[in-house]
Amino acid sequence: MKLSTVVNKKSIFLVFIFILIFVINHQMKFLTLDSLKSHSEMIQQVVHQYPVLSWLVLFVLSTVLTSIAMPVDIIISLISGSLFGFWFGLALVSFSNTLGSTGLFLISRFILRDFFEKKFTKHVSIANRHIKKDGDFYLLTLRLIPIFPDVLINIIMGLTQIKVMKFYWISQLGTVISIGLFVNAGLQLSKITSISDVYSPSLVISLILLGVLPVIIKFILMKIRKNKPICESGLLDDLS
Repeated sequence: MKLSTVVNKKSIFLVFIFILIFVINHQMKFLTLDSLKSHSEMIQQVVHQYPVLSWLVLFVLSTVLTSIAMPVDIIISLISGSLFGFWFGLALVSFSNTLGSTGLFLISRFILRDFFEKKFTKHVSIANRHIKKDGDFYLLTLRLIPIFPDVLINIIMGLTQIKVMKFYWISQLGTVISIGLFVNAGLQLSKITSISDVYSPSLVISLILLGVLPVIIKFILMKIRKNKPICESGLLDDLS
């Protein structure tokens, strides 16, 4: 394949992504909790009439937005819990988020590799070193501690030697806990009808778990590993 052909394909892809992000930012202002609350009755009617189609539309939307580096996992989790309940919401966000993450992983590896390698040279070097040292445990640690930017994880992992399927199943496993908590929080938010409901035990517990989850998981991982924990190796500072 000629170099000019490759450049043209990358240019077309970048233009498409920029246009898509521009359209999303300006035409999809409904994807906020305030907007959903104000249109909740209409949305609930649509979901009630077309439950499967509504689920599929949100699934595709979540997958596409994640694959173009839009950080929508939290808002989609809350929306899914509110509209579809815990288990259907969890399935929607867990699989769409992992598929979208894998899509961004592939874009980083095969389409925009040169661009991202120049931008994240230091991060890739750190990631390769930890993958060599800790193997699958490294990516699992990043996924289990929901304080690392998912977008950066997806991009940087695409530049390493990790295999696609391994990236997929570890990401699927590692994000299900944090996603489940956000989906459950969305389920509780859907039950709020007055100010007093904000202080319901189930909602308070969900929000507390979201706050302490990174600390709990970090403590568990430190107990599992006797050597220096990954989360204290300086990677968090590099990714921030």
